[in-house]
Amino acid sequence: MTGAPPRWRADRSGSDEQGSIILVMLMIVFMTIVLITAMTGAIGGLNLSSSSASRNNTLQAATAGVQAAVTDIRSASTAGLVAPTELPCTTFSGVTNNTGTPTYSVSMQYYAENVSGGYVPITCSPGSGPQVTVAGDYLSRVVITACAPAGDCPSSGTPAGTPIWRRVVGTYTFETTNVNIAGGVIYSYQDQECLVAVPQTPITAGVSLDVTNSCANGNSMASREQFQYTSTWNLEIELSNTLYCIQDPEDNSLPESVSVALVACSGIPTNPAVDQWGINDTAGIEGVSPTSTPSGGPNGWCLNNPMGGGTAAAGTVEAATMTYTPNCGGAFSPDWSWQLSPSVGSGGASPTGPSLLGLTAQMVNYQQFGLCMDVTNEQVDSTYLIDYDCKQFPDTADYPAWNQRWCFLKVNTVAGNQQGLLYTDEGETTCTPGSDGAFCATSPQTLASASGGSTAYVTVTSCSLTATPPVNELWTAWSSNGGLDNDYTWTDNWGSCMEANPNNTQNPGGDTYWSTIQVDTCNGSYAQKWDAPATLGTSQLSNTHEGTGDNWVTGP
Repeated sequence: MTGAPPRWRADRSGSDEQGSIILVMLMIVFMTIVLITAMTGAIGGLNLSSSSASRNNTLQAATAGVQAAVTDIRSASTAGLVAPTELPCTTFSGVTNNTGTPTYSVSMQYYAENVSGGYVPITCSPGSGPQVTVAGDYLSRVVITACAPAGDCPSSGTPAGTPIWRRVVGTYTFETTNVNIAGGVIYSYQDQECLVAVPQTPITAGVSLDVTNSCANGNSMASREQFQYTSTWNLEIELSNTLYCIQDPEDNSLPESVSVALVACSGIPTNPAVDQWGINDTAGIEGVSPTSTPSGGPNGWCLNNPMGGGTAAAGTVEAATMTYTPNCGGAFSPDWSWQLSPSVGSGGASPTGPSLLGLTAQMVNYQQFGLCMDVTNEQVDSTYLIDYDCKQFPDTADYPAWNQRWCFLKVNTVAGNQQGLLYTDEGETTCTPGSDGAFCATSPQTLASASGGSTAYVTVTSCSLTATPPVNELWTAWSSNGGLDNDYTWTDNWGSCMEANPNNTQNPGGDTYWSTIQVDTCNGSYAQKWDAPATLGTSQLSNTHEGTGDNWVTGP
């Protein structure tokens, strides 16, 4: 049987292989496109990652510069105390030990704090350190500015050499021996005169209390104008390593007694009739009676300024006197009203521990130590509160006056801290509201830094201690539980801190200006700390942030 001739399978095989080759080629082209696309993205990602890493390295270098400066500052010490002559002054550069990290350049600006709580830039000389030239001022802090890369940091007024330079700024606060340790000038109410101790020759012959119109401005008597108002209500001054107390002459038989003397304080500071002094409602430095009350009831015996008219020739020194008039406790006067510098101290109002309020139930500001939160002129409708002389007497049951006596009613707990009403009881000397009722500290719900300070005043508002309070009357008391930024602060319902602002002062009468009470962003500053113990001040780096602008050598 004959069959059909066999067919060559080679023809079919050849056709299949051609199709496979075409498919393979298409797949190769497709995979090549995908691979090129992926590689392009990867390369772009690598470039982006490289740029990001470069920026991070630059920021780390600037941060390292701040840390290096802090190390240099802390190494300038002797027996744990800052040695000012060894503090670094000049700009310096460095590099971290990370591969590829750029160099940094560091600049420092030192500041002194004055008796009003303000900061003044001072020069620093290598080998001599920061130069505090005004009597009563003290070295307070240094602002550290670090920039990286060092070669690309802009000079003043010029643009940066590269878009990736970074700048970090931090403030280092010094712990100094005279921060909130009493010793300052007691000025007359219009800042024209001040008290001065005048030793006899030899000093064993006694020390007299005088008044001068040449006050703490580099004059030869500056060291004899540094008085202390202590927690035992004494007015002291240190002369030749001995503490001397101002004594009330106790001669109430005369309209004026001229022999106001200072005697060695040893063994006598708790004698109320002789050695203790109170601050009355009109800023009079008033003697204390044997019952720890004001020496003459509402009309007490006060230290008198014989130059109250302000017409004496420059450099005049006259003996201080005691005056007994109905006005000593009833009106302000350049004759018997005084203004204590913050560094004089806060007397018995000085906080002694982590309590919300001190022995006298007053709100003592830490930066302006010796000044207390005050309902201005005892007017509850005042549009602002002030930081005023801490009014007080050893009789803490009846003093201070109601407009400086603060009470607290807990309502809630916030982050482990008490939240509630901070109030004063108008006309009363207790925390039980009388006929006039309670008035609560009230937040303005805005920030001083945002408003220019004109609308950020804390005020008092008539309030209920039994009803649910409005949120603008709620304050959180952080006491010692808040870390560097919030220790001893009072924050409103929006987390803003109450502060005494020496840059926004008001004159409520008497031609003297006082810091106003405001709220602002919490920043850890001493102006925002209340009823903190005098030993709070510690050397610390705070407010570290990335700076902006063209000029990297900058202040706070």
